[in-house]
Amino acid sequence: MHPRPGQVLELSPPNKPQGWTMPSSSHSPGSEAAACGVFLSDLCAKRGVHQSDLAKNINLMWDQRSDDHHWLEHLSLATLSRILGGNIKRTPRRKKFNLIVLAALHLEWTMAGGNGQSPGLKDVEKVWEEWLEFRQKALPQPSDQSVSDSLSSLSPSSSEAASRIGLSDTEQRRYENAYGDVGLSLLEAARSSDQKSALLLGVLRCIDDHPGEGETWLSEASSLGCRQATGLLSIPTPSERKHAAVGIALEFASSPNSAPAPNGKRVLLLEGAARAGSGEAARLLAAHYDKQGAAGHAERWSLAAARLA
Repeated sequence: MHPRPGQVLELSPPNKPQGWTMPSSSHSPGSEAAACGVFLSDLCAKRGVHQSDLAKNINLMWDQRSDDHHWLEHLSLATLSRILGGNIKRTPRRKKFNLIVLAALHLEWTMAGGNGQSPGLKDVEKVWEEWLEFRQKALPQPSDQSVSDSLSSLSPSSSEAASRIGLSDTEQRRYENAYGDVGLSLLEAARSSDQKSALLLGVLRCIDDHPGEGETWLSEASSLGCRQATGLLSIPTPSERKHAAVGIALEFASSPNSAPAPNGKRVLLLEGAARAGSGEAARLLAAHYDKQGAAGHAERWSLAAARLA
């Protein structure tokens, strides 16, 4: 087998590839499938990849990477929707996982201008390692079973509190995976009834195509007296609300009428807005990275701004 021009054959097809199957676990298959859906959904959201575009690129990757079919397995749009929604009984086969990730990474690379080497199986392998780490943190370990068993002996109010703690831990992992340390900071502040943090989390989740979570945080901000959150909640459709959320992200990141967001939050908001199609956000990101001396990032966002103009 010979590589095509520009292709790097990073992996060879051994008879029994190491780590080829999803790792065995004592967790219920349903909980692992849901966690995998969250991981892949957030992976796409962070890269500005929408499900409809991802489905098209899956077909494209399948056609273009025929030499790598021993590492990939095709899947339909319906299957993709079930996987991303966690609506499957078991985690997807590793080959399906590979193709989803490869298509998402390639789509991000294309949207950024297609400079340098296109993503390949080595990049997919890195994401696989990230999933294993996320899985270990997001799902309770076998040693936690005694804690779960003890819940039955608690009063109803104590049991509900323990459930909230478990959900909070999972939520924390998801927001860290999606937004890094800045996301954790926003989450902690929003949980402490900080109006602005709740608004920004709502804006980010709306932009990243998580309308349900976005509405939850916007409702929290609105209950704390945030008029912008109330305004967003008055918009009925997710697509229109997302468009309005992009405007608020830009306002917080660059408005001369209010103090700009700190650098980490500013970049996070601008990246979300740019991935959602805002040329102005991409232009501001290019200027930001140019000022920081990060030529590669500056060029990437400058090209994105030109395409979105």
